[in-house]
Amino acid sequence: MGNYYDEAFSELINLITNSRDASIHFYDETNEAFGSLLSLGDSRYKSYSLMVETNEYRATKIIEKLAVLLFQKKGGNNFTLYPVEACYQKLSIDEQAKSRPFQIVLEKNNQRTGVVFSTLKDAINYYKPLVDGEYLVDTLQIVLLIDPVENAYDTVIASVNEFNAKGKISLERVTLREFWEQHFGKEEYEVLVEYINRFNEQAKEVIGFSTIITPTESALQRFREKTGKMLCSFPYTEAIPDNIYQKQIDIFHNNYIERGLWRAMIGKNNFAISFITSEWNFNMYQLSENLDLTSVVSGYLKSIEQLIWAIIELKKEKTFSIKSKLGGLVEFSMENEDVIDGTLWSLEQVIKHNSWMVEVNYHARNYMIQAIDDWREKHRNGYFHRHNLQSEAKVKEIRNQTIQLYFLILGGCEIKEEDFEKLGIKPV
Repeated sequence: MGNYYDEAFSELINLITNSRDASIHFYDETNEAFGSLLSLGDSRYKSYSLMVETNEYRATKIIEKLAVLLFQKKGGNNFTLYPVEACYQKLSIDEQAKSRPFQIVLEKNNQRTGVVFSTLKDAINYYKPLVDGEYLVDTLQIVLLIDPVENAYDTVIASVNEFNAKGKISLERVTLREFWEQHFGKEEYEVLVEYINRFNEQAKEVIGFSTIITPTESALQRFREKTGKMLCSFPYTEAIPDNIYQKQIDIFHNNYIERGLWRAMIGKNNFAISFITSEWNFNMYQLSENLDLTSVVSGYLKSIEQLIWAIIELKKEKTFSIKSKLGGLVEFSMENEDVIDGTLWSLEQVIKHNSWMVEVNYHARNYMIQAIDDWREKHRNGYFHRHNLQSEAKVKEIRNQTIQLYFLILGGCEIKEEDFEKLGIKPV
């Protein structure tokens, strides 16, 4: 069955690709000819909106086509195609399909149920024809291409079904998951969703347009919450070598995840703002290898230095030295701030030579320092000083390795509960 999905979604992507430029050109010409007086979005925005709407409709038809193929493969007497008028019966199968309001009819207990695949906003279009008796079926089932949370399900599925039942309207809503799992099984639904997700990404790349959310305070707060969930589920331990004992890995994990030090990275200290800025750009903008992507990762690259500085500042109650800009070492203190060498290499050395600042053992500490050192040499120095960054894969590598360093630094250093607020962690 896998090749059915490949063929169906490949056909759809090709259709989107071939129609893209023509759609933009047509809308530009039409808009100019009509001389629209109201134009709150530019012509490209409107043409892309129309393109998205058109291709979402095409996608519902592809999914319907897949359902037909699955029913035909499955066999059984309860599935038939919606009947076509006599004048269409000599046409090809594809042309006959175009004449139908929907393809699938399921028969049970002498009752014929039409099956419609629809987006949520288009579902209302099938209500009046059903009530007016235009469809050659007894009942209608609308399969919505959504997978809602419980509260939303009650609103758009359960409540609507209850209302229709009370009004004796033979129309039922179900989700795509419910329909697919009922008729084809859970595994088949998982395959479908995998192809839908892949299609979404490919279609966005072809269409080449996406809306950018304005970073208002409320939007950023929602984004921080989403980012926090990502930080809690990131596969940190997979990158830690086997020569680091499990007990040491547990220390990293307990501090960062269980004690909640990850929350420092979604707070409002400078290192968190740098991280959130890069993470926002990474998630909201389409990466293009035709542009210099250094601006996308600059926050990642700055944040490590800022984070280590913030942690070292927590240790000021004890005396320790740091490299001086004037040469040699100088005591780390506010009085010496102007001459302190605040480069990442200098900050690394403070942690390296002051074991009391960390909770993990000698080997784990050395691994942490080496990871920072490798990251600095490989990423930070080059892209801040000499080279353009034009590789999408490199952006993802920098992002993943930076997130891994947050885990090692905040999880490996000794940070007391009373210092949480200084790192921007709000009390729970």
